[in-house]
Amino acid sequence: CKGTAEFLLKNSDRAKYIWVDRDSAGILSTHAKRKPLDGYAGTAGWGKKSVQQFIRGGEVRRIETKRMQIERLAKSYPDRVHIISIDALVEETEAAMAQVSRFLGLEHEPILNRFTYCGQDFEGSDKYLGKMNDTPESVFTHQEIELIAAAVRRVRRLPTIDSELLRRVRRAAVGLRNGWAQ
Repeated sequence: CKGTAEFLLKNSDRAKYIWVDRDSAGILSTHAKRKPLDGYAGTAGWGKKSVQQFIRGGEVRRIETKRMQIERLAKSYPDRVHIISIDALVEETEAAMAQVSRFLGLEHEPILNRFTYCGQDFEGSDKYLGKMNDTPESVFTHQEIELIAAAVRRVRRLPTIDSELLRRVRRAAVGLRNGWAQ
């Protein structure tokens, strides 16, 4: 849900938020390589799209906007928002999970270093451990990676609008439309 992390952090002093971060090129390489899952809306639009289609379709903007939102939350709530790299989780699992355990105030347990679901080892997970499977370099050309990087730079240079300021602007626009302020 949009804004859920911010809502929880503002309204619960005990809430903590962990963000697993991956850059736009990494996320798009996964989207480009994998097929959409039947019945799962989260994978709609995945599949054999060109980098230009992803960029024109707003995917880089969507990814980077969310990443910037999380970065702002981490600055506002440094003890309650933890950003961890997907690369660290995959390639340095034990160290990454020890870091997550400390953030949560938990004792680090060995089960946290394994790929599990509901406490059970995930069958066949060994082939996925210790390496990234969908790297930008394995999916895109150097030129396509550069296009994504340029799109990221464009998005990150755009000014961000504080949500409260945006609400005030919208209210003022509605008021003007209704003739409240003249």
